[in-house]
Amino acid sequence: MLKHIRKKTVHFVTAFSLLIVILAFSCFSEPGTQPPGKWYPDFASPYECINNLVFCFNSYKTEPNIIDKYKQVLDPAYIFYFDPEDIGDEVGGYIIPAMWTYDEDWRATNNMFNLAYDITFTIPILDQGEDTFGKPEEGATEFLKSNVTINLILMEDDTTGYQAQGFCDFKFKKNENGQWHLSEWRDHTAI
Repeated sequence: MLKHIRKKTVHFVTAFSLLIVILAFSCFSEPGTQPPGKWYPDFASPYECINNLVFCFNSYKTEPNIIDKYKQVLDPAYIFYFDPEDIGDEVGGYIIPAMWTYDEDWRATNNMFNLAYDITFTIPILDQGEDTFGKPEEGATEFLKSNVTINLILMEDDTTGYQAQGFCDFKFKKNENGQWHLSEWRDHTAI
C-alpha cells in the first residue's frame, strides 16, 4: 500500500502504481544521498539479478549511467504489471495502464532517477541470503519468486514523499549466456 508522507504525518493514498506514475511523471527537488549496496556483474542467479535491481534504485544518484545498469537488469521482453486495483485510475491526467513494456518502464524509471530527491528501496528477504531467497532447479531457464515483501520510499523533498510497501511477484529468465534477468514484475501492493 502506498502512503504519502508529509511532515511526519502518513496518509494512505493508493498502491505501488501510483508511486511509479508519480515518480515517472513529476518534478522533484535536488537528490540527497543513499548507500549503494552491491552490484553483481555476472547476473549468475535470480538472487544476483534482484540485488542489482535494488542497487539501481539505491544508487541512482551516485552511480554513473545508472539507467544503463537498470536496463541490464531487465530481460528485453520485460513487463511491469500494475496492481489490478489501480488499472484505469487517473493520476495527474495519466491513466494507469495494465502494464508497461521494457521501453516504457526504463524510460519512466529514468525520469524518476533524474527527478527524485531521495529513494530507498529494500527487499528484506535479500538480507537472509540466496538460500533463503530461493534458487532455480538445475537446468531451469525461468524462476518465479512470489509474495516478495518490498519497501520503496521516494522523497520529493526532505519532508514530503511516498511509500509503497507490500508484496510483489518477480519472474526471472535465463538467457543464452547463462545470465538471469528480470522478465516480469507484478505489483500487488494495493492488497
